Amino acid sequence: MKTTWLSILVLILTGNCFAQSKKEGMARYKAIHQIDTSEIRVGKHLELAELVDKEAFIEIFIRTNNVPSKKHGGYTYVKSLYESDSFTYFLTMANSTPLTLCKVSRKELAKVDFSRLNRNTIDSRFDEGIIGEAAKGDNHYKKYDYTPLAYCSKIIITCEVNLPNNSGLGVGKFRIFQASYDIETGEMKKLYEGKEAKY
Repeated sequence: MKTTWLSILVLILTGNCFAQSKKEGMARYKAIHQIDTSEIRVGKHLELAELVDKEAFIEIFIRTNNVPSKKHGGYTYVKSLYESDSFTYFLTMANSTPLTLCKVSRKELAKVDFSRLNRNTIDSRFDEGIIGEAAKGDNHYKKYDYTPLAYCSKIIITCEVNLPNNSGLGVGKFRIFQASYDIETGEMKKLYEGKEAKY
């Protein structure tokens, strides 16, 4: 379920082609793309929503909410538009264009503090508290990955960094930094630093 929805989202945001679910995903996308968002607010078109579990949704939210869109221009963001007794319906948009629609169990989301899921804030805290002085300056490359853990409220953040000349670790040296981030308390803790991801 998670793989299918993420594949469709990546397909839409990047233009890459995935053989699996491409036809179904594009049909759903075309239908959603033409929706008047005000109609979702009153409970219409909910049959187009794909069920997504909490972990997949948190990952999608961090990756796509208030993030620049290379394909569509401007920013993508995730917006809650409708609530039923069991589900909250979220629409991913680029500017004012609807991209994807999903539903997530309200019970699963009950303890999720969305104010702690701001990607820019998370990345800045990671840079300052986990990578530290070694990676400050003109980085040639920095890639973040976010993996929510199903059994607790934590996210594993992995960042691959090409360290700059002044790092003291050599030019063009890639380092992996990993930390846990608790979305309930906001606590971030360094887990690992080395050449290969450990968690």
